[in-house]
Amino acid sequence: MRRPTWTDLFFDLVFAAAIAQLSAPLDHDFSLYGIARFTFLLALVFLAWFGYTAFSTQFAVDDVAERALILAQVFLVAVMAANARGMLGGRDAAGFGAAYGGVRAILALQYARVASGDADPGGPASSRPATALVRPKITGLCVAVVLWVGAALLPVPFRYVGWA
Repeated sequence: MRRPTWTDLFFDLVFAAAIAQLSAPLDHDFSLYGIARFTFLLALVFLAWFGYTAFSTQFAVDDVAERALILAQVFLVAVMAANARGMLGGRDAAGFGAAYGGVRAILALQYARVASGDADPGGPASSRPATALVRPKITGLCVAVVLWVGAALLPVPFRYVGWA
């Protein structure tokens, strides 16, 4: 079993701060819309966190490039948190969506590094057949990046259709 590193704990702390930002509007708006908004955004933040956690559990990559990618993800999660309050209201939605797409792009890059052999996968899935299984995951993440970032560039009514 892999032990959590300081980087993992810092990563989790940033997500805890993002969730606190997401829940702040519930102080003033505890309506059905407010709860639905929080649930939608929480699901996205959870998926971003779970993607990294699943990767780091499956592949114990620990090199300078991996740490740089993790720091980039931390920055993008902070951008998501900063844009969370006005996510469904207009311009902030573009920042949140683009940052979420960026987090997914970095995750695809992390998987691509393992699949190509640029990074020593380590961990429980360090065999070559296991790394071959990540290719469909990389494809799915790349499609998600195109949808989220592409929709972030659209005007407001069409942006939400692109994300749906």
